[in-house]
Amino acid sequence: MWLDTFNEMRKESEMSLDEISAKSGIPKGTLAKITSGITKAPPLETMRKLVYSMGYTLDDLDRGLERSDHFSKEEKAHIKKYRALDPYGKDTVDAVLENELKRCQEQARPQKPKMHLMRMVASDGTYKERWMTDEEVQALKEQINTLEEPTGI
Repeated sequence: MWLDTFNEMRKESEMSLDEISAKSGIPKGTLAKITSGITKAPPLETMRKLVYSMGYTLDDLDRGLERSDHFSKEEKAHIKKYRALDPYGKDTVDAVLENELKRCQEQARPQKPKMHLMRMVASDGTYKERWMTDEEVQALKEQINTLEEPTGI
């Protein structure tokens, strides 16, 4: 029933009747009659103003709160803060969000190993080239560090 969903929205928004009334422009008495069930069929425009004031839509009221795009308290707090920002602040937040989204997407993507072209020179001056991953280069360095210094040079 819509009234149960509406009262759940009110509870989730953590707003008092006074706050909802002030934000929506709907008189507190009218709001109290709606929340108590005295008013059985409030006007659509009244309900729209009430649910919008709590951060919801009429679709939310129709579908109920059990939907995938329901915002947590933390998300609602972020939205409330974002809406209070000036254009510069909003641009700054948008830029940070874009950078963080890119970073997270890059971390989720499998990374190709970085390759190094290694040129190994023999004592006669000849050399061989081979592409190696970071891990292979590190293993080669460890092997080289275990070798003894040549004598008689």
